[in-house]
Amino acid sequence: MKYLLAVLLIISSPFVAAAEENSSSPQIKFLSIFDDDISYDLLKKSPLLANLAKEEDAPGCPIVVAAWYEQAESGASGAVTGLLSASTLGLVPVVRGKDFTIKYKIRVNGNTVSEYEYKKSFVDTEFLFAMEHGLTDKAKVWVVETVDLLLADLEKDQKFAELLQEYQYYFGS
Repeated sequence: MKYLLAVLLIISSPFVAAAEENSSSPQIKFLSIFDDDISYDLLKKSPLLANLAKEEDAPGCPIVVAAWYEQAESGASGAVTGLLSASTLGLVPVVRGKDFTIKYKIRVNGNTVSEYEYKKSFVDTEFLFAMEHGLTDKAKVWVVETVDLLLADLEKDQKFAELLQEYQYYFGS
């Protein structure tokens, strides 16, 4: 029985410390497929998400902000210029249009509370044998710009405000 109590105290101590850190807002886990800390740092500066923590720092946290992107080729320009580039042994660049969609979800205990989606189209030129996969530099800059859009939307989001009020009612000081 002593061991069980000791284990429970050790497990709950990070949650107590996080709650004491900023009792006005709950600890929120941040999950992202982006490989930069810029989005996380910008989100954490907001008073709404002051207790934002990365996945490894918030185990078992019921509130999650998830961020990911989807990309799709727009139009047939990539295929046509790809064939042209291949026929010239890579001397002519490939022109590709890409539609990027960045999605943010606010989830509580696995249920989606709010969802935000931001879309933008990019046109990139790349040489056939030097193509990059993943986000381009322009797309990475745009990811950072969507953080401001998300924060503006969160400030207006009634469901998110109710979630924070409910947390304050049950767990606040």
